[in-house]
Amino acid sequence: IKWSTKTNRKKNKKKVSNDQKQKNKKSDAGNSMIGSLVFLFVWSFRMGYMPIEWKKANIVPIPKPDRDHSQCKNHRPIALLSSVDKLMERIITRRLMWWLNKKQLLHQTQAGFQSWHSTDGLRYKMRNEFQLDGRLYWIDLEGLY
Repeated sequence: IKWSTKTNRKKNKKKVSNDQKQKNKKSDAGNSMIGSLVFLFVWSFRMGYMPIEWKKANIVPIPKPDRDHSQCKNHRPIALLSSVDKLMERIITRRLMWWLNKKQLLHQTQAGFQSWHSTDGLRYKMRNEFQLDGRLYWIDLEGLY
């Protein structure tokens, strides 16, 4: 009788599909990309320099609905920026807003670009505080945008 330490059991390995392999590659690529971007952003902050390519934008005119499209004033200019620039701007904005709120440098009535602040609340406050002679005055800003 021959004794063997090997067993005839099949190893319980799962087969990995091609889709899963691609997903793993993308995840690994994303993780390495994050490290590269962090390095790039930290370098940029420390040097006080942003590459010119990040600042370039393609301006695309978007026509306003129900207007004469032959006139320039009836178009909105939209700037298409690079993804890296948008990401860096978002990081800077969040950090700046955090710092301004921490130091309490924003006025209590600042509602624009503030989380947990509503412009409806500001409108209510204005209505109660800025009534002159029982009248409420509003500014029409329709043409501004």
